[in-house]
Amino acid sequence: MLWAAMREAMDPIEVGRSVVDAIRENRFHILTHAEFLDEVRERHRVIEAGFPADESVPDARARFERTRREMVDRLFEMPAKD
Repeated sequence: MLWAAMREAMDPIEVGRSVVDAIRENRFHILTHAEFLDEVRERHRVIEAGFPADESVPDARARFERTRREMVDRLFEMPAKD
């Protein structure tokens, strides 16, 4: 099965184009094969189910987490260098 799948693998030039496009568009994730989408969705459901049901957060920790989130969001918004 592996060799059969490898014979139908994505062309390296096409992969390279996807990487270049992602860099130019400042996209962090480069996902090339749609057949993994269901697996990713399931993994996310499992991860999300692992969070505690109690959503109460102390004020100081909530402020810190908002600041941390804002910093991470800004990192993902950085314009790509030409």
